[in-house]
Amino acid sequence: MLEAMSAMRRAWFSGFTCFFAVVAACGGEPTPPAQAYVTSNSDYAVGSETLCPTSPSDWIIIGTSSKSVADAATQNGAAVTVYCRVAPLKAGGFDVEARVQIKGDNGGTVQILGTLVGGKAEKVAATFQKGSYGNFNQSDCTFDYSSNPNMGIAEGRVWGRVDCGKAVDSSGRRVGNPPATAVCKFFGELKFENCARSADGS
Repeated sequence: MLEAMSAMRRAWFSGFTCFFAVVAACGGEPTPPAQAYVTSNSDYAVGSETLCPTSPSDWIIIGTSSKSVADAATQNGAAVTVYCRVAPLKAGGFDVEARVQIKGDNGGTVQILGTLVGGKAEKVAATFQKGSYGNFNQSDCTFDYSSNPNMGIAEGRVWGRVDCGKAVDSSGRRVGNPPATAVCKFFGELKFENCARSADGS
């Protein structure tokens, strides 16, 4: 009987120590999930109306400027996935990788990659994907913060406007007459918060 009680005490103490270590490692507070607000639109690229397979329209809209959507949450029943990293660099500026996806028949993905410092008309690579419409990419889209005084960039967060004047469909689809690679213009507002703050994604 005494041996059993002693074993129970050891098990309880071991579990308590483990729990305390986990809480201490986390600082006693859970890490909030990444969250995003995105509004994006497609349009005809200048001089390439016949090469854009979508009419000017909303592309992907997630959340609102005052209410972002968190990773693993849902919007109108569709699952949302958010991943972002806004990590300060020793040389200045921030390494930015930000991606948001919404599932469903009308779902899609918006992503930006680049090094940003918070200035006007910076360059990022961007991806706009939506169902059967295509997967459009451009390596030198413009990103700036001038359309809203609340926009900006800091460790762990970024909010700005992206403009891609000539994004190419990487699926290789050809449209128009004569056929050519599909090309569209994309623009939108992107806000990512609670992002990872180090190069390894932590």
